[in-house]
Amino acid sequence: MRFRNGPMGKGQTGRAAGAARRRVLMAAAVAAALLPAMAVAQDSGAQGDGAGSPGVTFFTGPNFTGTSKTLTLAPGQPYAAMPYVGDELNEKIASLRADPQIGVILFQRPHFASRDDACAPNLGTADDPDAWWLGGLTADFEPPYATDQAYDAAELPDDDYSSVIAYRREFGPPPGFLLMERRSYYNRSCERSADQAYFNRIFIPVPNPPQREACTDLATPAAAQGAGADAPRFTRLTNAVALLPEAYDRSYMGIDHRFILTLFDGPGCSGASITLPSREGGRPADYRLSNYEFDSNVQSVMIRYPRAPPDPSLPGAAAPA
Repeated sequence: MRFRNGPMGKGQTGRAAGAARRRVLMAAAVAAALLPAMAVAQDSGAQGDGAGSPGVTFFTGPNFTGTSKTLTLAPGQPYAAMPYVGDELNEKIASLRADPQIGVILFQRPHFASRDDACAPNLGTADDPDAWWLGGLTADFEPPYATDQAYDAAELPDDDYSSVIAYRREFGPPPGFLLMERRSYYNRSCERSADQAYFNRIFIPVPNPPQREACTDLATPAAAQGAGADAPRFTRLTNAVALLPEAYDRSYMGIDHRFILTLFDGPGCSGASITLPSREGGRPADYRLSNYEFDSNVQSVMIRYPRAPPDPSLPGAAAPA
C-alpha cells in the first residue's frame, strides 16, 4: 500500500507512476480529532451528527451494505490516529462514505504497519524522487478533489485494513517517521534492481493533539489484536524517514513541522537511546540506522512534537515557514 494522489488530486501527473497494486478511494479532510473524542456508531450511514461533527462511515460490504461503523471527529484538531479499527471491521472494510472535508489513510496492519510485497522504489517514485510519501507500499491514500458533497467509495479494491488515520485536508496528513525493516529476501523479477528489496514498514505519527509525545514498543504491532501470524516484528530497523505533508504535496509547505524521534534499546522507551530530528539539511530527514550502530538495538521509540498542533485557532501554533 502507498500514499498517493487520486486521479483528481494535485500533482497527479508526476505521481501516477508511483501507484502499485493496492489502491483505495478516499475522501478529503475534516475538523479532525482526538482519538478519545471519536464517537462510534454501529449500522449507520450518517455523515456527521448534525451538530458540526463530520465523520466517515466504514462498511463491511460493497455498496454501503453490511455492518457499519461511523467515526465522528471533534472540531478543533488537525488529525487523529486509530491503531485498530476493531474486530467488526478488521480486514473487512469494503466501502466507505465520508464527509467532504475528511481525508482517510488506511493501513494493512494494526498500529500503521504494512508488508511491502511488490516492486516499487523504497522512497519516492521513478518520476518524482522527492515524493517520499509515495515511496514503497506504506499505506492506501487517495483523497479526491475536495467538493461540497459527501464522498462515496462503493467498492474498495482491498479489504484487509486494520488501522486508520483521519486528518483535516487543509493541513494535510499528520507528520511522523516511517521506520523500515529490510526483509531477508529479494524479488529478482523486478525490472529495476533498486526495487528488488522488500521492506516491513511502520508509520509513527506525531501524537494526537493536544498530546505532545508518545512511546511505541516495536513488539506491539505483531502482538496486537488482528495482527495475523505473519505480522512484521521489527527486530532490525534499517531506516528512519521523516514524512511531512510537504513531501506529499508542496502546497502544504506553509506549516513548519518540526519534531524528533528517539530510539531506545529497551522496552517502554527505556535504556540507551539516540535522538533524530525531522529535518536534516533543510529537508525531511532520511537516516540509515547502521551509521549510528543502532539498527539491531531498537526495541521502542518515542516521537515528540514540541509545539502546539498546526491549527491557527490554537495557542502556540507553528507559524508558516
